[in-house]
Amino acid sequence: MLRHHLPTDVTTCPSIPRCGNRFRWTRHGFSLIELLVVIAIISLLVALLLPALAQARRSAQLATCMSNVQQLAVGVYARASDDRGHIPSGPAITYPLSPSTTWAQNMSNWIWVIPPLLPQPMHNAHGVLLDGYLRDARAMVCPGTDAPDYYRGELDNYRVLNIDIYSAYLYRQLDQTTNGYIEDLGLNRAGLPARALFVDVNRLGPPDEPPATNHGGDIATVGYIDGHAKQVDNSAGWMTARIEDYLGMPDSLLDRIATILLAMDYSELSDLNTWQPPH
Repeated sequence: MLRHHLPTDVTTCPSIPRCGNRFRWTRHGFSLIELLVVIAIISLLVALLLPALAQARRSAQLATCMSNVQQLAVGVYARASDDRGHIPSGPAITYPLSPSTTWAQNMSNWIWVIPPLLPQPMHNAHGVLLDGYLRDARAMVCPGTDAPDYYRGELDNYRVLNIDIYSAYLYRQLDQTTNGYIEDLGLNRAGLPARALFVDVNRLGPPDEPPATNHGGDIATVGYIDGHAKQVDNSAGWMTARIEDYLGMPDSLLDRIATILLAMDYSELSDLNTWQPPH
């Protein structure tokens, strides 16, 4: 029988997989072309996934916003139940921007007001809901806001810090109502049932401050007295305070807030894109 004697020096047999009792493995790196192809594929996948991830994030924010507004509306109902049906509202003290009215009669997102505007620190608008009528104080702030610094995060200890606190949602209070009861707020100034309670804050002014909008301002979440909420198309801007609304303060801003209120009530009935405010 013929026997093949393999050399023990592996350097003498580079083409043989096994020399003596040792293995030789040849390892190759990626070529430049292969690396470029991989990078191109990764870039393509990222470009395809980023819009989907952004849309998923926006959808999650809209869902949380809807939940927040529903919590606020339910909180108003619970507070009203403890006060013989009266919806919560701010102090019956003259409102600085409209001396013929009170804080309670003006839609607002200012939920804790300190002196000198009030004689002592007080809740305004839906701020009283922080006293046990909300599961989570974070319901006061929309996750889709583009101005998180505007809404202070000290909701748990604002009394100690003694600072003004704002919500990312406007609350109607007794503005454009003929009754102050949760079961029946009466009529707005256009003669429609006053049913809307909350809406996203969407403001593009004043000129010396950055805008503060929720979800870019093109969608508005509205909450109603029966506890339900809906998200409506705000591309026409009827629920947005524009820059020009701050140029003729206070009358121009008060007029715009009145229009926003009418749009809120009308939004339960129909599409705002074809709506025109009554004169």
